[in-house]
Amino acid sequence: MGRILLHIIVVSVFLSGLISCENYYDNRTQSALAELDCELSNRRAIEQRKEDEIGRLRKLLENAGGIDGKYAAMDSIFDAYRLYNIDSTMYYAYRKESVAKASRDSDLIIDAELDIIRMNAISGLYDEALAGLSEIDTMTLSAASRYQFAETAVSLYESMAEIYSTHPLSGYYNDKLRQSRLSLMNLCDSNDVNLLYQRVSLALSNRDDLSPYIDEINDRLKNDASLTTHNKAILSYLLSLAYKEEGDGENALYSMIKSSEYDISTPVREHKSLYELSAMLYEKGDIERAYKYLSRSVDDLFMTKARVQMQSLERLLPVITSAYNAKKESDRRKLEYLLIATAVVSVLLVVAIVFVYREKRKSDKLKVEAQEANKSLNESNSRLNRLNNKLIESDKIKEIYIGQYINMCSSNIDRVDKYRNNLLNIARTKSAKELIEALKSSALVSSELSDFYEGFDKSFLHLYPDFVDKFNGLIKEEYRFDIKPGKPLNTELRVFALIRLGITDSGRIAEFLRRSVSTVYNYRVKMRNAAIDSRDDFEQRVQNIGRED
Repeated sequence: MGRILLHIIVVSVFLSGLISCENYYDNRTQSALAELDCELSNRRAIEQRKEDEIGRLRKLLENAGGIDGKYAAMDSIFDAYRLYNIDSTMYYAYRKESVAKASRDSDLIIDAELDIIRMNAISGLYDEALAGLSEIDTMTLSAASRYQFAETAVSLYESMAEIYSTHPLSGYYNDKLRQSRLSLMNLCDSNDVNLLYQRVSLALSNRDDLSPYIDEINDRLKNDASLTTHNKAILSYLLSLAYKEEGDGENALYSMIKSSEYDISTPVREHKSLYELSAMLYEKGDIERAYKYLSRSVDDLFMTKARVQMQSLERLLPVITSAYNAKKESDRRKLEYLLIATAVVSVLLVVAIVFVYREKRKSDKLKVEAQEANKSLNESNSRLNRLNNKLIESDKIKEIYIGQYINMCSSNIDRVDKYRNNLLNIARTKSAKELIEALKSSALVSSELSDFYEGFDKSFLHLYPDFVDKFNGLIKEEYRFDIKPGKPLNTELRVFALIRLGITDSGRIAEFLRRSVSTVYNYRVKMRNAAIDSRDDFEQRVQNIGRED
C-alpha cells in the first residue's frame, strides 16, 4: 500500500508540473487585474452608457438656439466622441468649423481649426496637420486660443516624434515637442493637471530624477477630487512610466493596470495603457492575458482608426501572437500528458480504494469488538462504582452509629448508676413497700426509649437530611408527612428509615420500635399502596434514597 501511495504522490507532483506556469502576482496586483477583467467583460454596458450620453447631447443640439448654442452643443458632442470614434469626431469638428465661420467669431474659428488639426494628427494625416498648424497666426490669438494651440502642438509633435522615432528627423520633432511643452507649461495654471503631465513628460525624456514627481502624482490621484476618470488614466499612465524608469516594476505594473481600467471605464478606444500593459504582462510570462488585452486594443483601434497607435501595435502584435500560439501548442501537449497521467492516477486510485476498503472492513470488525469489550468494561466499572458507593455508605453509617452507640452506652451506664444509687437510698431510708413501687414503675424505660428514638432520628437525619422530602416524593400527596426540621420522626417514617438502613425483616423492625409485627406490616402495605409509581419496587426505591448512582 505504501508503494501505491508513493506512486500517486509522484504522479501528482508530475501533474502539478504540467499545469500552466501562470505568473503569481501580489494580492494588490491580482485584485487590480481582477477589476480590469471585470471592466473588460462589461464592455457592452459601458459602451451603452457612452452611446446614451452622446444621444442625450444630440438632442441638446437639436434644441439648441443661436450660433453660440449650436456651437457649444457640437463642441460637447466632439469631446464625447474624441478618442472614442474618430470618424464621428472629425464630422463634428468640420460642422463646428462651418458654424464658426458663419458666426465670424475668430476664437470659435481657431477652436474648430485646432480640433481638426488634432484629429488629422491622430488619423495619420500629418501633412495636413502640420500645414494647418503653420497657417495659424499665433500673434492674434486670445489667451484661451494660445493655450489650445500649444496643447495641439504638443499632441501633433508627440505623434510625429513617435512615428519618426527611428528616422533621422526624430531629433527635429523631439526638439519641436520640447519647445511646445515648455510653451504650454507657461500657459498652464499651477493647478492644471496638464502642467503636471508636461513636467513629468519632460523629466522622462531628460531622464531626470522622477521620485518627486511620483510622490506628487500619487498625492494628486489620492486627494484631487476634481480629476476626471480620463485625467486619472493619464496620470496613472505617467506614474507607471516613472516607476518603470526608477526600476520599481511592481508599482509600474499596478499603475498601468489602473490606467487601463480608467481608460476602459471612461470609455476611450484610443489608448496606450492597455497595449503597453500587454507588453508588461508578456515580459512577465502571462501570455494569455497579454494576448487578450492586446486583442482588445486592436479591436478598439480599428474602430477609432488611430494610425499612431496602430503602428505601435503592429510592432507588438506579431510578437505576442506568436508567443500566444506557442503557448497554446505547449498547453495542448501538456493536456495530452495530463490526460495520460490522470488515467494512471485513476488506476492507482482504484487499487488504493480496493485496498482501503478491505482494510476498512477489518477495522470495522475490530472496532465492533472493541466497542463490545468497552461496553462490558463500562458495565463492570459501573458495578464496581455502585459497590464502592455502598461500601463508602456502609462505612459512613458504621462510623456514625458506632459513635452513637458509644455515647449511648456511656450515658446508659451513668443512668443505671444513678438508678442504683436511687434504689439504695430508698432501701436505706424508706420502707420495703416504697422500694417495690419504685421497681414496678416503667417511667425510666419510657424515658430511655424516648431518648433512644430521639438519638436514632438525629443520627439518621444526619446521614440522610433530605430523607423525608425524598420519601414524600415517592408517595401520593394525601399520604405525605409534614415533619418540620429539627422534629423527631414518627413511627411510620422510622419503619422506612430502618428499611433504608437495610433492615427489611418486619420482626426485627417490630422489636426495634416496640411495636407488633402486624402493625409494622400494615405500615408497609399502606405506604406501598400510596406509591406514585409501581408498588412492587417501592421499598427498593426507598433503599436508593441518598445514593449518588
